[in-house]
Amino acid sequence: MQFKFSVDGLSRLRADIHDTRSRVGNLEPAFLRAALVPLKAAKDRIKSQGGGTWRPTLEQEAGAPLHRTARLINSLTLGGEGNDFIPIPGGYRVGTNLAYARMVQEGTGIYGPSGEPITPKTGKYLVFTANGRTYFMRSVRGAPGRPFLYVDERVAETVRRVFARYIAGKG
Repeated sequence: MQFKFSVDGLSRLRADIHDTRSRVGNLEPAFLRAALVPLKAAKDRIKSQGGGTWRPTLEQEAGAPLHRTARLINSLTLGGEGNDFIPIPGGYRVGTNLAYARMVQEGTGIYGPSGEPITPKTGKYLVFTANGRTYFMRSVRGAPGRPFLYVDERVAETVRRVFARYIAGKG
């Protein structure tokens, strides 16, 4: 005895599985979309001065924004040479190749990796200008880190949604 039957939607299910296999085989579009999430988060964090969590610098106390030139924001890229941050292993690099960006991210002097005050390399004094005034200092404490490249739970959840939507064929 033979039975013949059909399953409603089976051909559509097979097509969906085939589509999913081909999409999952090439995750490049999902990696690209996902990399845009921390890139935008970094730019937003700089524009918002750390969302109010960063201590002001001397210049900021005088009213100047941290991003007055927008050089750091404009340098943030996907896959750039010298980028320091890889949010998705095997995906796109998100970061900047500006030399001073690491100092902004990690801090300097007593706040940075060395934990030591900044002192002059030659001569007795560090000489710098802030707010139109010239300072002569034997040492300075440095600047606290202002981490702009980061992954918090909100960023991570958005990245997960990007991949879920891609695998489901909706993005």
